[in-house]
Amino acid sequence: MKFEILNIITDGFERFLEIRSSEGNSATVHFLEYREYLEEDEKSKAKSAGDALEGDLWIDQVSNAYVCDKDLMHEQSIDHSSHINAVVMVEEVLDEFSIHARTSICDEIILIEFERKIDFQKGDRVYIEGSLEIIEPVV
Repeated sequence: MKFEILNIITDGFERFLEIRSSEGNSATVHFLEYREYLEEDEKSKAKSAGDALEGDLWIDQVSNAYVCDKDLMHEQSIDHSSHINAVVMVEEVLDEFSIHARTSICDEIILIEFERKIDFQKGDRVYIEGSLEIIEPVV
């Protein structure tokens, strides 16, 4: 997936990136930049606002999840945080901790990983609370 970086918040190897998808949706994602250690709010030389970023989105550390009958949605109510509340639709159950799902964040199906065992079925709409992550492909 391709995104535009709108803003970067730095702390060590961790980054919180405010991004916009090609569909025009904005979100804040957690990202690890192993090539560059920075003090809090120090400017990155590896990436900056306006840069393109290609990577895979996923939602990790999902601790609260349940089947619901709501429309797909997502919200991030904590500024500069990757915390996300969303309703997703299960496309495939991978194992007892992971699914592929449709979201309102982008048009592609993304991975969702849970902290506890799950018992969802394909087609279920599921409310989740977790962390929105992105990783660049290994080159």
